[in-house]
Amino acid sequence: MVFLLHKCEHDGMGTPTTSTIVYGVLRDLFHGAQIVDGLYKVEVSGLMLLDALLHFPNFKDDLLQLLLKQVQGQFTLWDSAMMRKIN
Repeated sequence: MVFLLHKCEHDGMGTPTTSTIVYGVLRDLFHGAQIVDGLYKVEVSGLMLLDALLHFPNFKDDLLQLLLKQVQGQFTLWDSAMMRKIN
């Protein structure tokens, strides 16, 4: 299982926000932006931190997506540095 982390304001450490499924799609397009090295397309599943901001907000579609809870059950981009694999 992989957890996405969100940086804490006070210590810069990661707080688990959600469990996820990771898809490696380097150079693919996601909402019109090319996925670069170090980023992954992830499917957001169980949320733990409901008001976490998306690292890559979606402004282009009809639905404004700024928070992680707005993409639950959908896909978003996430920086690999903010992912932790748990066995």
